[in-house]
Amino acid sequence: IKQNQPAAPPPLRALLGLRTALAVWAREKSVAFELALINIDENLLGALTGCERILRTPVPAGYVGVLRAVIVFWLALLPFTLVNDIGWYTAIVIVAVGHVVLSVEHIATEIENPFGHDTNDLPLELFCATIEAECLLLLDELH
Repeated sequence: IKQNQPAAPPPLRALLGLRTALAVWAREKSVAFELALINIDENLLGALTGCERILRTPVPAGYVGVLRAVIVFWLALLPFTLVNDIGWYTAIVIVAVGHVVLSVEHIATEIENPFGHDTNDLPLELFCATIEAECLLLLDELH
């Protein structure tokens, strides 16, 4: 039966390994220390599930399609509302406004998934290194 089950994702495997190691190590310490470690472990699990929720919940395709259709429709009708007021400058204004609106829409699609290795993604390796350094510092203080 275990062969048919998918392997746990690496962050969850790491958290389970950490939980096992902390349980063994905490037995040698006080109950208050063990409770503090359990609290930290639960916070890490909460952060992991929050990240999984962000990663696995896409924006509905219908929403994206309707949003893009509204943007195109609005940009197509905008020149007709401006031409009487600003004349030939309408083209310049439309290009500028269109660039801003389409850039915001592009940014929205980029931040939909903040995990990965693109330039706009969160620096998860840096976050992990910071957490590791702080944990090692705490362990040094305990010894």
